[in-house]
Amino acid sequence: MTITKTLTLVAAPKPVFVGTRIEIAVPDDGAVFGIATADLAAGAESVTVDWGDGTTDAFSGGIDHAVHAYAKAGRYAVSISDDVSSLGVNGEEEPAPFAECVAWIASVESNAEKLEAFKRYAFSGAANLTRIELDESGMTQLVAGQFKDCTSLAGALHFRNVTWVGSRKGVFVFTGCPGITEIHFAAENEEAITNLAQYQNDPTLGTGTAVCLFDL
Repeated sequence: MTITKTLTLVAAPKPVFVGTRIEIAVPDDGAVFGIATADLAAGAESVTVDWGDGTTDAFSGGIDHAVHAYAKAGRYAVSISDDVSSLGVNGEEEPAPFAECVAWIASVESNAEKLEAFKRYAFSGAANLTRIELDESGMTQLVAGQFKDCTSLAGALHFRNVTWVGSRKGVFVFTGCPGITEIHFAAENEEAITNLAQYQNDPTLGTGTAVCLFDL
């Protein structure tokens, strides 16, 4: 009697990506997307950017105006490794250096443990941005103009780890985002976040005094 054994090879599970993903819609063949700035986290030597089209670049010392050309128009997910403490598609001041690119952004999500904050005006003017998911990231700060004039943002936002919210020259984090109805923070951070009065009477937000909730 012959006994036949069948060996089944099981592929190793794909590692879970830890970092920040920015989904973009590139409008034209040959169009160029850019990331203005990223500061390395403590102990990191370089940051890796996967542009979503099979191209990956490593930047030693952080990012200063990194750009990438896409051969074909389409939707891509740009992935930034968990080696940065802060980053921005725009720079820290207006006018935005990559204003055209910012308009391509559809979503921003991060579970990056080392990410502390986005830069001032990081995604300012991203009019097609409909989703941000940062609740699982290490982000502790929301700073001036990060999501200014992101007019397609709507509904509730969640920031479990944020303990500080700032503004600069009268520009708040979500100035010009009329579709936002709720901004949720952790209950234990209510005393730590002292400057949320800015949102109580901000006419550019959707719900005035009801916008800030400490219930996570």
